[in-house]
Amino acid sequence: MSQPPADLPEPNPGMVPPPPPPLYPPPPPAQAAALAASVKMPRSALAARIIFFVGAGFAILMLVGAILMGASARELGYLVGSTLPGYLALIVAFGMGSRKRVWWVLALVVAALWILGGVGTFGRGDLRGVVQVMLPIAAVVLLAQPATLAYYPKKPKA
Repeated sequence: MSQPPADLPEPNPGMVPPPPPPLYPPPPPAQAAALAASVKMPRSALAARIIFFVGAGFAILMLVGAILMGASARELGYLVGSTLPGYLALIVAFGMGSRKRVWWVLALVVAALWILGGVGTFGRGDLRGVVQVMLPIAAVVLLAQPATLAYYPKKPKA
């Protein structure tokens, strides 16, 4: 039997290590998985949210640019009305972080308004209508993904 090195202190047989700090009991595995899933937004929902933020940014930039260029009140009124889906998209993008189904429905409604506005813009011969149609269509496709639908649960029928 080998002897411990001389520079180490002798072990004290009466010394007991302190107990670990008290912890809350961990949740059962099913609840832990549900909790983890509720915290993380799926990539498809996150991408749709980013599209709504981008659309809102475009709308705000257009309004600020018109103000800086000295647009009349009538022109500003027309611009606010035509970019209304962009401002609504900002509200919806902030609301999509909560897991309420109403924000998913509102996102679809805003995307539909945005598509209608883009079709009208494109119908007048303005090529910006192409972008105004492509972004909300991409958002609708992302909102229809199964992961996004699972993230915004339906209320159970009573």
